[in-house]
Amino acid sequence: EELMKRIMSFALLLTMIIMPLKANASTINNNGIEITDEQYERILGLGFTNNEIMNMEQDFFDELMKGQVYSTTEIVKYYKDGYSFRGLETPVVEITKEEYDAINKNSSNISTCTDKVFETNAKKLTLVVNNYSVDGKQKLVLAKLEWKYVPKVKSTDVFAIMTDGQLKTTPSATQVMKELGFFPISNCQRQYIENETTYSSSHPNWTVTPTGTTLHYTGIGIAMPLNTKVQSCTNRVGLHLGVIQGYEFRINTFVTATSGNTVTLRTSYQHATSSVSVSDAKNYKFSSSGLGGVIKFNSSSISSKYDAMGGIVFTG
Repeated sequence: EELMKRIMSFALLLTMIIMPLKANASTINNNGIEITDEQYERILGLGFTNNEIMNMEQDFFDELMKGQVYSTTEIVKYYKDGYSFRGLETPVVEITKEEYDAINKNSSNISTCTDKVFETNAKKLTLVVNNYSVDGKQKLVLAKLEWKYVPKVKSTDVFAIMTDGQLKTTPSATQVMKELGFFPISNCQRQYIENETTYSSSHPNWTVTPTGTTLHYTGIGIAMPLNTKVQSCTNRVGLHLGVIQGYEFRINTFVTATSGNTVTLRTSYQHATSSVSVSDAKNYKFSSSGLGGVIKFNSSSISSKYDAMGGIVFTG
């Protein structure tokens, strides 16, 4: 009995030593920010990825810690790509989730006049808006574009958000991340990596428009050359080389209402269907009359090289 008491006392003492260590456990990210386990889990719960947390800078982290989510609105749209062949053109069209889920690598569009088979691809566009202050003036915004499969044409695409509110555009307060995946190989099937490219708004590919421009819209966007490199993939069998299977692009930012507590947000992703340089891809302004209701290229010759996919509009 005495031995049992001693064992229990020792176990209690050990618990008292370990608990504070666990409570104080933290992660140091790539920018030197100490993030406690509790904070890390909270940020993950807001929809951020591990890579975004590890590359987050101090002012963005501070903004996250100041507020909390009071309500959330999520809007999702699905689009099927069109094609062009011998004068026959089909536009990008909005489809249902069921139609999106049904598209696979064996899906085809067939032209009856030529019997030529065309590969089908699709994109999923998501806008998540969190009311992040008691009065609803501040919004934590995530725009996300997911390719179902890698597009045949890989040039410079453009992804952007514009608003009639005020965007927080310090270098770390807006981030875009590109995620890549693999064709199924061994046990790396559909495995995604998150460390391909992380941009902040100080990156030269960013386009930022301050309040007071076209229709008083503020906008921020990124011109993104699609990566075509072969990537490595490690599983329990060993190291493999995998061809990129899919792209995912994300924009995280804060928006503050400038009048009342309501903002209008618009987001769109434009895919280049032929070769476009980064400088040409950045040659646009933010306008609701532009492609997808966001991106208005300053040259019709540039605009004609993009697929004119629709966008998402949110007011609230």
